[in-house]
Amino acid sequence: KEIARAAGLSEAALYKHFRDKEELFLLLMHERVPQWIGVVTDLVARAGTGTVAANLETIAYEAILFYGDFVPMAASLFAEPDILAKHQKRLHRDDLGPQNANLAVADYVRREQREGRLPRAVDPDAAAALVLGSAFQRAFLRRYLGLPLDEKTERAFAKQLVRTLFAR
Repeated sequence: KEIARAAGLSEAALYKHFRDKEELFLLLMHERVPQWIGVVTDLVARAGTGTVAANLETIAYEAILFYGDFVPMAASLFAEPDILAKHQKRLHRDDLGPQNANLAVADYVRREQREGRLPRAVDPDAAAALVLGSAFQRAFLRRYLGLPLDEKTERAFAKQLVRTLFAR
């Protein structure tokens, strides 16, 4: 109902374009997730360029934006176990899913370690989980509390997040 309202359509008109709620949901998910993975993949390509802090701040900020859009969709997914199961099956089949973002950020950290730009003591998987998990929580709280997106505030948060995680 909310999607139809946001699109300026009646619910019946929406279902003329989509067979059911599941088809609509899966289309949205599989349209958004690959775009996000592309952003993360670009991070890996930037290893050795710019500054590590700036690269990670960018990914943290982009993650906040992505997760801000993703949280409401994911919440509805968990409310529909059948749709969730089909979604999970497709994620496994197509090797998609949120774990790929973590893997890519961890790969970026490993590459920066090989370049000597990050200490070997930094655990790549933990670093990825901390950056992306913090961004997810930030987006979740904003959406949950009904707060508007303020890009300046979110960029400042991303900067402080990276500064805090990688302080020497």
